[in-house]
Amino acid sequence: MDIGILGTGKMGGTLGRLLAAKGHKVALGSRDHKTAGKDFKNIPNCEVVSQQDAVNFGKIVILATPWSVTEELVSSLSGWDGKFVVDITNPLSPDISFLMVGGNTSAAERISERVPTAFVVKAFNSINAANLGQPAFSSETAQLFYCGNNEDARNTVAELIDGLGFVPICCGELSNARYLEAMAMLWIQMAFVGEYGMNWSFKVIRRAEGASV
Repeated sequence: MDIGILGTGKMGGTLGRLLAAKGHKVALGSRDHKTAGKDFKNIPNCEVVSQQDAVNFGKIVILATPWSVTEELVSSLSGWDGKFVVDITNPLSPDISFLMVGGNTSAAERISERVPTAFVVKAFNSINAANLGQPAFSSETAQLFYCGNNEDARNTVAELIDGLGFVPICCGELSNARYLEAMAMLWIQMAFVGEYGMNWSFKVIRRAEGASV
């Protein structure tokens, strides 16, 4: 797949490297693509371009920028028609102590309002960059949660998740991004304020059919 990624930081850069290693063609969009390109120049299938060129390049466009700049950035760029937009952001406060968006909306829904002719999927927001390349947690495979209103877009994102070695878990419509973003906030609190550290993940567990309660 041709994938554009806005953002060359920890999450965007790590996703870019991992997806390129899986054979996808990746264009990382940066405000200063000439400088940022030095960090990716020896990676096959991966190049650093302008942010607009990254949108133009990808059928899939991953948003991996800080929430504080994401809405304005998305609005400033064109060419969103028909794109599968994967929002991996979390609308964190500057001190990461609370969500700046929540309740009856979400970051993903606000992005969808900015690009109404694209198909937005929330995904990759509940895992940190260090764990993106390590889907195995002891004997368990980590799950990655995603949601969106368009089935084709959801299925495409599920393929990306599966291709990186994780178990994709569909959470339904895009409005459920409100809860995925809250789940990410809970992960942050437990990882950095609590005593869990970063080497853990949420998992859905089902009871076998026919088993007694």
